[in-house]
Amino acid sequence: MRFTVDYLWRDVRQVDLLDTPVMVDPGQEVRGRVPQLLQAFAEQRIAPAEIGAEISVMTVEDQQAVREAGRAIRAGDEVDARLWPGYADRNQLREQLETYARDAVEAGREADYLAETELAPFDAALVGIPHRTRAGPDRRRGLRRDQGRHPRTGRYPCSPGWETRARRRRT
Repeated sequence: MRFTVDYLWRDVRQVDLLDTPVMVDPGQEVRGRVPQLLQAFAEQRIAPAEIGAEISVMTVEDQQAVREAGRAIRAGDEVDARLWPGYADRNQLREQLETYARDAVEAGREADYLAETELAPFDAALVGIPHRTRAGPDRRRGLRRDQGRHPRTGRYPCSPGWETRARRRRT
């Protein structure tokens, strides 16, 4: 696991790569970055020589597939840049993991705040409880005056048998 994290961060100084078995084929790993490389080429943000340097670790057949896609892009043809759709981009994966880690820390801080803070009734909006679900003074006053009943049944919403309870209180 530690090697995977170090590999994603491109910090493998602690591991002797010449003495370890290959865990990821560099040619296979580049397949995940090809869509971004081709997109950058289509937008003229990267030179063909840079793409050539990136794909130099790939097999000859894979290099040829990337070059054909590049030629089609240069000719103005519509090209699906995902030549190998099942491969993930290591850089994009790292960014997603970093975002997840930041979000997890932030969610932990919010959970700690909610657990340690005594919330007053006006703080309900801070935790996402909308105003209409809180029984404020106007709603309580209306219920005391027998307002808010359903027009057909005469009952309060979500309060089955309220009439029986109300009669008991009056007598």
